[in-house]
Amino acid sequence: MDCLKFENSGVYTVIEGAEDFAQRLTDKYGKPFCSGRNRVVWSTGKHVIKVPRCWDGVADNDWEASVSCDIYPRTRYLLIPGTEIVICMMQKLNTHAIRYVRELPSWVNSVDCGQVGMLKGRILAFDYGYR
Repeated sequence: MDCLKFENSGVYTVIEGAEDFAQRLTDKYGKPFCSGRNRVVWSTGKHVIKVPRCWDGVADNDWEASVSCDIYPRTRYLLIPGTEIVICMMQKLNTHAIRYVRELPSWVNSVDCGQVGMLKGRILAFDYGYR
């Protein structure tokens, strides 16, 4: 099985080969900011770092880190040395400010669950992986 199981103890698991990287993130930034089906996310304050939980997470990171468009924040593509595991580093968006926007652009409907936020007055998508 590609995905490691989520443990009920509250410990977030990541794909085999990324454990040391995830531990360094935890040591430096504390517990993960959030976790989804395919990725675990740490916050550095200005950025988020997305570490895959499985190969679908690797594919999502690869896509998000390589796509450039007006509706996406800036990203960086990191490869864990000696592996094919892609890490995505992305500008952190203000997800609370979006509730004050009267009308969202139509493209928001194409983003999984409308996962958008604000950065410098612009509405941007923060989770647009395709898996």
